[in-house]
Amino acid sequence: MVTLRLQVPPLEGFREVATNNLLTMKKIILLFTLFCCLMQQNESKAQTCNLADSLELVSFYNQCGGANWHTPWNLSNPVRTWYGITLHTTGANIGSVKEINTNNNANINNGYGNNLTGAIPNFSLPNLTNLYIQSNTGLTGNIPNFSLPNLTNLDIG
Repeated sequence: MVTLRLQVPPLEGFREVATNNLLTMKKIILLFTLFCCLMQQNESKAQTCNLADSLELVSFYNQCGGANWHTPWNLSNPVRTWYGITLHTTGANIGSVKEINTNNNANINNGYGNNLTGAIPNFSLPNLTNLYIQSNTGLTGNIPNFSLPNLTNLDIG
């Protein structure tokens, strides 16, 4: 008959290793949780319009007869849900207005635009890159001296 002898390490050393591994796992879980929170915070910022831009948009809406638009904005909803508004979702300009496009509905095919009326207001949206308000035959007056330093595409005809 063969007898096997197993040597069991002392429990104190085992407990120390297990405790160190447990602490390491806790640190990893904590770092992962912090990372997830930061990612969620960035996503939240991307979906929230900054205050100054939202006030400019409300002014634009009111001055251009927004209540009578074909697709009016629900001003009690987040700006990101307003028809034709696109926000910056990355970079330093996150949460600021990137684009106003009032012509993304079926009426544009008939040349109606979104029924904007009145004078085009002079508004300040420093990170706006695209402004498309063409085919709104109710717009009147001169083109204002916009404060739009990053505007690269403009169509108001």
